[in-house]
Amino acid sequence: MKTISQKIKTVIAVTALVILFFCFVVTVISDTKREANTPNIELTDHWEMETKDGTFSDVSLLEKSFETLKRGDIIVITTTLPQQTITNPMMRLYTSHCSVEVFLDGDEIYEYGVERTLNNKFIGYGFLYFALPYDYSGKELTIRFISSESIDTKSLRAPTIYDSTTMMVNYAATNNRLLAMNMFLFVLGLGLVIFGIVLHLTKQRALRLASVGGFALSLSMWSMCSYHLMDIFTNDMLLKNYLEYYSLFLAPLFFLIYFWTDLKNRDTISIRATYKSLVVSQTLFLIVVTVAHFTDKLHISAAIWGQLALIIMEALGILAICLHDVIHKTFTSKALFLGIVSISFFALADVILFFFQKMGIETNKRHFSSITCMGGIVFVICLVWDYYLEHEKAKEEAIKTDALQRLAYTDPLTGIPNRRSYDDYLKVLEEKPEDFALVAVDVNGLKHINDTLGHEMGDLLITSMAECLRKTFGGGSMIARMGGDEFAAIVTDLQYKDMDSIIWKLQSEIELKNEEQPMLNISAAYGYCKRSEYPNMNAKEIYRIADSRMYVRKAQMKREGKH
Repeated sequence: MKTISQKIKTVIAVTALVILFFCFVVTVISDTKREANTPNIELTDHWEMETKDGTFSDVSLLEKSFETLKRGDIIVITTTLPQQTITNPMMRLYTSHCSVEVFLDGDEIYEYGVERTLNNKFIGYGFLYFALPYDYSGKELTIRFISSESIDTKSLRAPTIYDSTTMMVNYAATNNRLLAMNMFLFVLGLGLVIFGIVLHLTKQRALRLASVGGFALSLSMWSMCSYHLMDIFTNDMLLKNYLEYYSLFLAPLFFLIYFWTDLKNRDTISIRATYKSLVVSQTLFLIVVTVAHFTDKLHISAAIWGQLALIIMEALGILAICLHDVIHKTFTSKALFLGIVSISFFALADVILFFFQKMGIETNKRHFSSITCMGGIVFVICLVWDYYLEHEKAKEEAIKTDALQRLAYTDPLTGIPNRRSYDDYLKVLEEKPEDFALVAVDVNGLKHINDTLGHEMGDLLITSMAECLRKTFGGGSMIARMGGDEFAAIVTDLQYKDMDSIIWKLQSEIELKNEEQPMLNISAAYGYCKRSEYPNMNAKEIYRIADSRMYVRKAQMKREGKH
């Protein structure tokens, strides 16, 4: 039968192989579907632009910049669509916290976020996708942007016309490796969350494993949204934005939860204070931002700089704790240290790249996001490996503790409970109202066997008596060796059991054992007392009565020559 650690090894290995195979398939399929020249028309030049600063002619969107937009600012751009046509035309248009109205020869063909802007609701940012009529060529295209809040955007991205039947396939193919890495993180994270929760519910204390999965899920979702890969799966811009922001808010929290069991009870006050302040700050920040956003007091996008500052503090804080442990030689996990160093570096790089992106500087090229994902994969693998090593260490300690407990509560010669175990069980039983019987047993002739046949035969006498007691009392009862030649038993469920029948069965078992081992000639005196006989007495007093009855029987056996 496989142990828990062997199961964890198997699950992790199989999961990794399945995910890697999945990523390989994604890469191969997307490569086979990639077209050499994706049909598209990028509308970069020859725009008329109207802003609060005036009207401008023959504008190139790659070159034109303007003042930072404030809430309510309007930008209108107009151009004549080229004669070149694309089958199944679809326009991709980027907007950053602006509502959009699109007109073709004066007729509105698309609108996004106008009502939300008027009601001071969150608009979001990202790519919008909408169909163009097949006869679009040569018509006048007008796009009206209304800023829903003060933003740092200083330029517009050029709209692009694509073939709707091939656009997403080619987009996925172009970003196949980045998509595969994010899917790896997503599937791995989901598997770890489920596996960790299942183990935690079965008392395996796998909260750390689930937190690794939560971090991997958050990191993959943030990367997919931030680099617009989520466009492959949904066109709902609000959904994509909420996934992006909340993934960014939750990832550090899962990251901190991983260290919960290790750091919250540290002896060093400064470490406990640092860690707890980071957890409280991240949690309160998440709650306050959520409440402020959904009550329209502060949009979630405005809180991004606070979150980035928290990420830097958290990365530096955990890194400082790790360095403290390394310096004081209390840090034992090299895998965890490698993961902390790597994610701290990549988190800092992400903050810088994200800052540039929000400032309007284009950074979402494949090589940037690939580094991000690879850093996340390295970190998650390090955390999984650290969890496994920690689990193995905990398992070894549990085995040692269990062995010590068995030594403390088990008689080493017979393997049955000892006096300490008997007393503890009796204390628990004494607090319950049910009736029980205590049996005192004393083996006759142990000293004579030791003196005449040797201590090995004496030990055989004791173990043989223990075997008779096991067969007699069975389940629902407890037997114990009290020391030397003395045994005791506790019998419960007396409404279904007859004590005289049990004593008769014990005598029968002794007789059968004597037929197997006649040289021992086992005999024993026993007495019992029920709780119901003396309801006002405690368990120790009841046992003393059973013991005294046993000695009365022992004296009788001696008189009869059965001793």
